[in-house]
Amino acid sequence: MKILPFAMTALALLVSGCSSDDDATNQAPSVTLQNAYTGPENTDVTITADATDTDGSIAGYQWEVTGGDAQIVSGEDSSAVTLSLPAVDADAQVSLSLTVSDNDGASATTTTVVDVRQVEPVIEDIDAVSAAEKTTVTLTADASVTSGAISTYQWTQTSGPQAQLSGEDASALTITLPEVSSEQTATFDVTATDDDGDEVTTTASVTITQTTMSLAISGLATDSPLQNAEITVMLNGEDYMDGIVTDAQGNFTFNLVVDDSMGDAFVSIRAKGTGEQAAAGLISLLASFDSLVQDSGDDGELSGEDNPATTVSNITTAKYALLKKVAEDGQSVFDEKTVETLGEQVNPAEVITLATAIKVAIDKANSAQTTLPDDVPDTLALIEDEEATQAFVEEVKATPEFADAQEEIFDDPTLFAAQADFGDEFVFYTLPESDLHAYATVMHFFADGSGQDEVPFTWMQDGSSLVLTYDGSASSSFYPSVDGQQVLATTVPVSKTLTLISQNGNTLDFKQTYTYEQQYPENPELDTESYTDTWLTSVKTATSAIELTAPATVYIGIPTVNRDPIVLQDDEQARAVSQYEKFELAANGSAQAILSGQTVNWALNEGVLTISGLELSAQDSAQFTVKQVAQRKGADILHTAHVDALGQPLYDYDKTVFGFLGTVSAAWTNDNVAGIYGYDTVLGESELDNFWFELKDDGRAYTVSTFDENSDGVLQESEVYVTSGGWLINGDGHLEITRLRNSETKNSDLSCFVESASCGLYHRRTWELLALEDDVLTLAHTHDFKLYSFYDYENPQPDMVDKDIRLLRKNIDVPYDISSIIGQ
Repeated sequence: MKILPFAMTALALLVSGCSSDDDATNQAPSVTLQNAYTGPENTDVTITADATDTDGSIAGYQWEVTGGDAQIVSGEDSSAVTLSLPAVDADAQVSLSLTVSDNDGASATTTTVVDVRQVEPVIEDIDAVSAAEKTTVTLTADASVTSGAISTYQWTQTSGPQAQLSGEDASALTITLPEVSSEQTATFDVTATDDDGDEVTTTASVTITQTTMSLAISGLATDSPLQNAEITVMLNGEDYMDGIVTDAQGNFTFNLVVDDSMGDAFVSIRAKGTGEQAAAGLISLLASFDSLVQDSGDDGELSGEDNPATTVSNITTAKYALLKKVAEDGQSVFDEKTVETLGEQVNPAEVITLATAIKVAIDKANSAQTTLPDDVPDTLALIEDEEATQAFVEEVKATPEFADAQEEIFDDPTLFAAQADFGDEFVFYTLPESDLHAYATVMHFFADGSGQDEVPFTWMQDGSSLVLTYDGSASSSFYPSVDGQQVLATTVPVSKTLTLISQNGNTLDFKQTYTYEQQYPENPELDTESYTDTWLTSVKTATSAIELTAPATVYIGIPTVNRDPIVLQDDEQARAVSQYEKFELAANGSAQAILSGQTVNWALNEGVLTISGLELSAQDSAQFTVKQVAQRKGADILHTAHVDALGQPLYDYDKTVFGFLGTVSAAWTNDNVAGIYGYDTVLGESELDNFWFELKDDGRAYTVSTFDENSDGVLQESEVYVTSGGWLINGDGHLEITRLRNSETKNSDLSCFVESASCGLYHRRTWELLALEDDVLTLAHTHDFKLYSFYDYENPQPDMVDKDIRLLRKNIDVPYDISSIIGQ
């Protein structure tokens, strides 16, 4: 704002005064206003008059404001008057008159004008500021006015991401900067107002810089190495970074930069083959950014030595596909905890099967059987379609290329971790392979280099591998037929090598190579036979606390010696065994073992359940500890171990088992029974080789098994075996399903639905429903084969009763419509 200087103009006014006719000689005074003024508003201005009287003296002065809002401050009756100029919205004038009188009463009057200039406040420019997101900065306004004072300030944000403001009505504004995903600028206006309402505004800018974290990642895209493959980095399942290309050996390197708020963002890497490898579409799920930083150590560089998932391979791709398969509808697998949890449900055998099929499609596609369908561009597109995946795997599994590819996978060192830190002493809790495997091995590794699973071993670590050497103890015996004669054979473990593939939290995936011998201790003339098997296995390295409130009912698998189950009855009429016990826990620490009819004791300490006083065939009284290992759908995977009185493990009853510790929340009713039930189809196994149950609304039950005997890919009626029976809900609320046969022929008779003289009971299946989640049933299951009462053997065979915990699915798709067979 430009300030005008004072303008002073000499103004001389000679004024003729008035006199009476009687005194013609008296001259009126004259007055001269020395200055006419221009003054700024809200200031005082002094105007001085010069009055003279040639024939006398000046007797008085009288000043008067005749126009404008100025006020006379002082000197109203003197030669100098002081005016207080008003506040104005625009330049204005004040009119002033002065009358002087002499000693004879003559007077003279003059006027003048004071120009009142409006004065606006001024404000200094505010320097631009740059600061990091989520920090606090202060902007200070410096405003002034030459006349008056600054009365108010007002700050407003005019652009940019919204910030949090404090002190909007003060000269200093405190700004808490928001989080940003890239560098951005915010602007702020401040208006200063003086005490007469004049305003001045200026703008300040703040550059908000993004706070980022970075991690250098190097890895390998391989089936065989993918040359010039296109690498895409994903965060939380969304594409985040591309333009990365592998070298001739499949190696890639990039610097991953993310916002500092994205430490929990889940990182995955996708690889797309080019040229002759265009069929390659691979993916690997790594971990959260924070976890990867932790894996990288002090150098801030992540490689396969730090995390094997930086190798994008057929195995990581297969694992991704199977995680999606077991995920609930709408559940994302791009989450660290989800990957670990769902990994507990993935069958490792299916991982290697699918990985091998992927390798065949990429490296060995030399026929219609081994080539992807025309509408499937690459292997990643294949695995997004479960039906297409099943069909392709089933087709390719029958080719010689499949066996070659699987051997190449097991022999490829780039697919496995370069190194690992397992510690000096640890436990591996092997997860059951499928929903029908009741037991799995627990491996104990001790600091002195010894160990224990079914039998003792010694161990050493070699890079990412654990090498176990067994002591020659037999783990099992059986009686095969050799040259038409039954002989005693023993299986003797020789060695086991576990090579780490990947790790997600406490879940580790290994390639397991197991070498064993089959010996004939009673027939030294028979040569010892050596075998080596290789497969994938998943283990947990930690357990979680069990939470129970009595009274409670729990179902716990009991891993007995050599997997012999609990014997409930063993006589000429029946051999009844169980692979679990049902305990009713009372608040006083006692419990009823329902199946074996025993009273036992229980305690829960630090999340470990202890059952004591349970008598089994090999022990007078046993004590067991039970730990939570994992959960699979509605069932619990437990570690049940036989311990001594001091709680030390004895390793003879020591397995991971299926159990159920939850509250039974589902029940059979006549309205929810009808449907088709079956087991999960194992990837790569023919869907034509199947087993299921069809339960009808009217109480009829059909048990169906199919087998594509001639392997032509089409089921004929002769390859479908159906037995009929009925279903009912018994007095305990459990579902019973019967299979009936013709009493005379002992063959299937599809007219048999109710037991009668002509329709004999061949088999009864009982399902105690423990949980029902998304059509997945957790069952306490009982087989009861009526060998004693149904068949007329010369040497009667006892009925066979077997109990276990298993999972079943409802509303499954089946490969054959049996309506033509059953006449409907």
